[in-house]
Order: sequence, then C-alpha cells, then structure tokens
Amino acid sequence: MNPLTRTLLLCMAVLTGLTAQTSNPMQIQNKYTAISAARVQITLATDLGNSTVLGNILAGDSTAIGPLVPYGVLVTNQSAKNLRAIGVTFQWSNPNPVVGPPQFTTFQVLTAFQPNDPSRTPPGGSMLFTPVQSVNQYLAVPASQRGAFLGRAQISTSAGVIQQPPANIAALVASTLSQLPAPQSISVNIEGVVFDDWSFVGGNALFTKLQEVQPLIHQ
Repeated sequence: MNPLTRTLLLCMAVLTGLTAQTSNPMQIQNKYTAISAARVQITLATDLGNSTVLGNILAGDSTAIGPLVPYGVLVTNQSAKNLRAIGVTFQWSNPNPVVGPPQFTTFQVLTAFQPNDPSRTPPGGSMLFTPVQSVNQYLAVPASQRGAFLGRAQISTSAGVIQQPPANIAALVASTLSQLPAPQSISVNIEGVVFDDWSFVGGNALFTKLQEVQPLIHQ
C-alpha cells in the first residue's frame, strides 16, 4: 500500500468516526450569495464527500488534526481563476462572560499576495479553515515545509500567548482544542474572496481590511 493510499484510508476512517460523533455540527450561514454565484463553495469538513480532499490536505497529519476536523470547513474554488485571499469567520457565545466578552468572533484570513505563494488556491483546489489560525497557516504550506512552520508558531491561550513553539502539530491542536465550545455552538461564514485579477466578492468589512494591505483589490 503506497503512502497516499494509506493516508486517504486513515483520513476516511477518522472522518467517518467524527461524522458519527458530530450529530450536531457547526452552522454555515452563507450571508453573501454573490460568493456562491462566483463559484466558491463552503462545506463542513465532516461531510463524507470531502474525505479525499481532506486526506490530501492533512497528508500525514490526519490523526493529529483529526480532533479539530468537526470545527473545520472546506472552501473550494470551483471558478476558473486562482484565489489570492479567503476570509472566514467563526462566531460563538462565551459560556462565561464574566471573564471575557459575551461573544467571540475569530476572523481567519489566508492571503497569497506574493507570486507562487503556496496559499494561492487554484481552480478545483480547497483550503481547510478551523477556528485556530495557526493550524490553518500550518496546513496552507506544503507538507514538506510544515516542520519549519512549527518552529515559528505561537500557541494562543486564555492566559495570553506562549512564545515557545509546540513540539508537534498534535501539541498545537491539544493546546487550543480545550478552549473551543461544542461545534453546534459555532456559526461559520465565508466573508469574501479575492481572485487573481484582484477582484473581490463578499462583505464590505473584509474588503476594507484587505484593500488597506493591497490597494489593487477592487469590487
């Protein structure tokens, strides 16, 4: 059995188990219909039809990142153009507002403004988003470069940011997983995308934020 087949079978086994356990998944909002009209799709990572794509993204990290998969969504580029940027929000209520804000919103943006950036999403390609930005960034780079990324990563905790890098991706997932509520408490929305020609589709908040970084972006 070759390594790719082994990885895909492992991912399917993990995904099947997680799907059975996650009877109440996250809620996808789809606020901006223009995004789906532009042929960019968002689906729950736990959808069984995503097992092959998810296996390719996770590569050898299927077991380590498996516990975070119920908190993940796949953004798939079904258009004919590359995607330079994708923005996704995860929103949930704080079960203990006395010690923090009553509502959390995690704004995740993966950008590929440089030529040949591996974060660029080609036609037919997919990106995995979770509420943990460092995991998203880790998975956005080629598998052969992920070890180097971990050496630069920081772990966000309720007490602040720990400067020491995690020993491995499993440690990174474990350090953040305990801070998340149950998946059914989280709503997810794709806020916008930027195509290769710098055209933007989505909400004004993300458009303004990205245009400050790259003035070529236009609606």
